[in-house]
Amino acid sequence: MDMENTKLQAKRKIFQFHYTTWPDHGTPDPFLLVSFHRRVTCWKVQRHGPVLVHCSAGIGRTGTFIALDALQKQGQNTGKVDIEPYVRKMRKDRMNMIQNAGQYKMLHEALIESFQWQDKSIDTDQFPIIWQSIRNDTKPLNHQKLKNEYDVSYLYILLNYPQENYVIMHYFLKDFLHLLTMEMQAN
Repeated sequence: MDMENTKLQAKRKIFQFHYTTWPDHGTPDPFLLVSFHRRVTCWKVQRHGPVLVHCSAGIGRTGTFIALDALQKQGQNTGKVDIEPYVRKMRKDRMNMIQNAGQYKMLHEALIESFQWQDKSIDTDQFPIIWQSIRNDTKPLNHQKLKNEYDVSYLYILLNYPQENYVIMHYFLKDFLHLLTMEMQAN
């Protein structure tokens, strides 16, 4: 969206990221929140612009997202995170930042997720090049990068999702790997 200040004759391009699956007073899946956070962070690095965070009241979800952002950076820069003092400082500056115990707990889970999960996002313009290199991999399947990614994804599912959910995900990932293997063998 383009915004213009007619008084100053200044134009700005505004980008909006909208996280739609986070209920008010509730918590999202930590993995999905970390994925969303990484998208926003990537955009910020590319555009060098400020980020404005706000939910309906500007305290619970907003506070959780801001804490995730700040503490994730703190962890990257220092190798440590100190959650409780940071949240206390936030709440001193704005009452009820991180509204409830569920959001506070989820912040911990999201930080764990953030530090354990390596981002495997690929820019769309780079995807064909990377995919071609994967397709041209002549090593035996058990030594290929794609198989290793599958194994890591499968292990992640086993460790982080209830059993009734990961059976479905297992078959999805297994079918996906099978299709990729067949396609690579055909070429």
